[in-house]
Amino acid sequence: MSIKVLIIEDDAKLAHLIEGVLREERFTVDVALDGESGLAMGLDGGYDVAIVDWMLPRRDGPSIVRAMRSAGLPTAVIMLTARGQVEDRVLGLNSGADDYLGKPFAFEELLARLRALGRRSTTPTSERWELRSGDLVMDLGTHTARRGNVPLELTTTEWNLLEC
Repeated sequence: MSIKVLIIEDDAKLAHLIEGVLREERFTVDVALDGESGLAMGLDGGYDVAIVDWMLPRRDGPSIVRAMRSAGLPTAVIMLTARGQVEDRVLGLNSGADDYLGKPFAFEELLARLRALGRRSTTPTSERWELRSGDLVMDLGTHTARRGNVPLELTTTEWNLLEC
């Protein structure tokens, strides 16, 4: 189990850079390079979070978010865009986005915002962020594990094996 993220970004280099960073943090990630395919994937894919650029070919970010909201999707949305004026941020949030991050951005901030959206989700934390087996608990948000109340010190390989 991991957080499922959809990146809708037409700059292929940036999209795949974000994808790589998120995969390193153990997110499950899909990428769409235009608005129409991004919306189709968003409507079909059961994503926890969508990272949506504003200026996209074939359909803009705010119209994607409005369509997702009209469809009743609970997917959290971060608008990630170079459009950083107050009016743009207001329009993006009013279209249904949960958060707004301007380009250029720091990956640490993007990751923090993804985790914050996860904490505000309507899905209980135990279902969204933790794997449990008996008294073993893996917290996918903080990448920590414990057996009962005893924290486990795991290498990356041990974590990956345990998660599988």
